This record gives sequence, C-alpha cells and structure tokens, in this order.
Amino acid sequence: MHDPDASAEIRVAKKGRQRLGITPPADVVISRTVPRAYLTRMEAFEQNAIAETLWDRPGQDTLLICAPHAGAIESNTAQAAGIVRKRLGPEHASAYMVHGFGEEAFSRFHITTSEMAPESYPGVATIADRDFTHCITFHVWNGDEILIGGLADTEFRKRLADRVADATNGKRKVVTDHSQGKYMASTETNLVNRLTADGASGIQIEMPPVIAHRYRKRVARAVGDFYEDEIAAESSHAPQ
Repeated sequence: MHDPDASAEIRVAKKGRQRLGITPPADVVISRTVPRAYLTRMEAFEQNAIAETLWDRPGQDTLLICAPHAGAIESNTAQAAGIVRKRLGPEHASAYMVHGFGEEAFSRFHITTSEMAPESYPGVATIADRDFTHCITFHVWNGDEILIGGLADTEFRKRLADRVADATNGKRKVVTDHSQGKYMASTETNLVNRLTADGASGIQIEMPPVIAHRYRKRVARAVGDFYEDEIAAESSHAPQ
C-alpha cells in the first residue's frame, strides 16, 4: 500500500495532461475517490466538479435506479432516474446519481460503468452488497436508436422496449438485440448487472440526445409504470 503522505514524480502523456487541464511541472494530489465527498450537487455545479447523490432507504433491495453520468456528462439522465424513483416510492426503489459539471465534464468525468469500482465511488460502496432484484441505468449516446440493454432476460427487455416505443410515439427505433447495439451493457462487469442479486438482471437504457431532451419524462414514466407492474406481479407470486 502506498503511503498517502508520500511524494513522487509522475509522468503523464500530453493527452492525459490536457484532459486534466495542467501544464508541467505541476503539484497535484492524487485520490482514488472520484466524486468530491464534501460537495453537494449544487456546490459541484458551481465549481465545475463532480459529486454523488444517493436516495436510499436502508434494506430496500427491490430496485436501484442509476444515472452514473448525470449533470453535464450525459444531460437529463438524472431527471429520468428521479421520475422513476418518485413514481415507485422509497419503499420499492433507491436512486444513485453521479453529477459532473463544466464544459469538459465528459472528458474529465466520464468513467465507463464497467470501471466504476466501490473503492472509488463511496455511494456505490454503500449499496454494493445490497443484491437488488432489479437495477436500471439511464444514459445518453450519440446514435439514433433507443437501446434497451443489460443482462436482464430478453423477453423482459422486449416488454419494456414496447412500453418505451409507445411512450416516444415511435420517434426512434428501440433495439434490444445485444448484437445490434453499440452500448448494450452485456457483460457481468457492468455496474447495472453487478449490483443485482444474480449479476444478470440489469437494464441499461441508452437514449439519443433528442429523446433525452424531448421525451425523457415520457420514457421515465413508461419505465416507472413497467416496473410498478413487474414488482406487483412478483409480489403476488411470492410465498406468503
């Protein structure tokens, strides 16, 4: 283990220095924690920084809704996550969001969900062992289709896709086939799958910018209604 008080010389490639916005030689402090634990979301906004938000009722393990690239990283994803959580209530859903801000938010703070480790995200550490029955993540990508990925059952994802297609009036094709989408969260290492009890019940929703901008509320309400129905059906079949 490295001494946290030790000093060392570190060499960083030009591209990395540009991403960090530093000119050598420079004194820097390195931390494995990505969000600024001492900042609220509003403070992060004011400082072009990054912060976590966790809305959670300890012990709630039915559903986790995530917006891991919110704020200026992938705009409007936190709003979608918040709508779903409010629709289902704290007894059925928790929400985890990472807000990054500033003109360079994407290049500075976009860490893939396969690389988001509990050691670097305290909010993830809080819920990493909860074993949620379901998990959803909202994202924005630069393609034309709406992607419904994750390792959740194909028929489950297709039923959700039908709801989303109806909610968006068919404005964009909704893709569920892992082989047809670029960002489909089809690995067990992806956060949306890792946080589920079986490691294979995650749903990743990738929205094109126009859908995230104009239809995020409709998508979120459709997702909320879908999970409300699914949770009710699962409860009715649970042993009494």
